[in-house]
Amino acid sequence: SSATSRLAAEPLAGTAPLARAWLAIEQHGPFGHDALRQSHFPREIADQLLAAIADTAIRPALIDLSVDTQIGIGTPHSSIPGREGLVSAAIEDARELLTIDFVALSRGDLATAWPRAVPHNRPLLLVCTHSKRDLCCAMYGRPLAAGLASNPNYAQAVWETSHLGGHRFAPTAVQLPHGWVHGRLDHSTAAAVLDGAMTSPETVPIGTARGRSALTGPAQAADLAVRGAL
Repeated sequence: SSATSRLAAEPLAGTAPLARAWLAIEQHGPFGHDALRQSHFPREIADQLLAAIADTAIRPALIDLSVDTQIGIGTPHSSIPGREGLVSAAIEDARELLTIDFVALSRGDLATAWPRAVPHNRPLLLVCTHSKRDLCCAMYGRPLAAGLASNPNYAQAVWETSHLGGHRFAPTAVQLPHGWVHGRLDHSTAAAVLDGAMTSPETVPIGTARGRSALTGPAQAADLAVRGAL
């Protein structure tokens, strides 16, 4: 549990999931342990999508603003250092996601990956609230996301998301497009993550940082050690 991890002072550094790119899909309604396959998202399309991104280091996530809309949004993000970026497109049919060039997305070439998508220039914070993976994510993640979203400065910038990995560090979140994953957040530290991304992306609050998802675990830990030393 997150309480046990906190009491044991388990280190955060080097625990971010590996993801060179993220595919965030707006999806309303509940989802189960396997979010993409156990939700309102079409199961057949989920299977095809997961097969298409296998071995690409692209991580899918279901996200929600808890707002009733008629269409979904597909938001590919590249988190490769030097090639960071977000693009988004409104879709009416989940099959449209299968037209993405996932090889191009995995190398950070967003323009080639999905030409119809438009740049999204504002950073996002995806807060895990996936209770079917761990209750701690709902208990701590949902109030955090709701509190941040109530701040007009963060309108449309804070989303609830499915499993990010490392629920023992709940509440956990990923800042996109830079791919910085954070854990043991509270309102002030999460706000600092967003504020930093919006004003000076090179400056990262390392006290809550688990690592940058485009890097392997050892490289994440080394990166944070150097940042801490400097």
